[in-house]
Amino acid sequence: VIMSDFTHTHLATLSKPRFAISHSKLLVAKLSLLLLNLLLDIYATYVTSLAVRTYYLTQIGVTITTASLFLSAFIAYRGHKASYSLLRTNHLLFELCFSLQVLITVVYWAVLHKTLQPRFLKEGEVFKLYIMLLHTVPMI
Repeated sequence: VIMSDFTHTHLATLSKPRFAISHSKLLVAKLSLLLLNLLLDIYATYVTSLAVRTYYLTQIGVTITTASLFLSAFIAYRGHKASYSLLRTNHLLFELCFSLQVLITVVYWAVLHKTLQPRFLKEGEVFKLYIMLLHTVPMI
C-alpha cells in the first residue's frame, strides 16, 4: 500500500490561483458542512436505534463523513502544527468516506428513491426530507 508523502510541500512550485480562498473561509466551509452532517447524525440517533445505524450503509457513511469532516476541520484549525500521521489518517478517512458517498448516492438516487415513494406517503414530508438530505448532504 502506497501512502501519500506529506513530508514535502509542493506549494512553492504552484502558481498563485486566480481566485484564492482564504484559510479562514475554508475553515468556515468545513465547519458548516460538519454541522450539517452532525445534525443528520444526531437526528438519525433520535429516530433510529444504534442497531439500525450500524445496519445501513447510508448511516455508516454519514458517520464516517462526519468524522472525516471533524478531522479535516481540526487539521485546518491547527494549520502547520498538525502531525503527518494525522494528515495521513485524514487522507485515508477522506478516501474512504468519498468512495462510500459516491456509492451510496448513486445507488439511492438511481435505484432506491422510486421504491421508497409509498413509504414517503405513509411516513410524511419530514421523513422524505430527512431521507433526501441523508442521501445528498454527505456527498457535498
